[in-house]
Formats: sequence, structure tokens, C-alpha cells
Amino acid sequence: MHLMFCETLLLIRIEQKRKQMIEIACQFGLHHQETLKYSQELDQLLNLHIKYRALEKGDFIAVS
Repeated sequence: MHLMFCETLLLIRIEQKRKQMIEIACQFGLHHQETLKYSQELDQLLNLHIKYRALEKGDFIAVS
């Protein structure tokens, strides 16, 4: 149950970050430093989710 709650929180953070990135991109453009910052933060969250799912399935992946 605890892991499911953590995954749900992570998915919520991913969606929030995605929305923030879209807002910033609309305001400043796709190549603006702020947009790139949000994109990198979203990438980190997505990578965490991929690692979580792999561990949940018992797959072993390199964790950096």
C-alpha cells in the first residue's frame, strides 16, 4: 500500500510539472532557459517513475 501511495504522489508531481512546463513554454517559448529547466525537472521525475516501475516488476536497471 505504501508503495502505491508513493507512486500516486509521483504521478501527481509529474502531471504538475508537465503543466508548469507548458505554461512557461507558452509564456517564454520552447528554447527559454526556464522552459528547459522545467523540462529537465520533468525528465528527472519521469526517470524516477521508470525506475520505480522496473523495481516493482523485479527488473534490474542501472541507477545513477
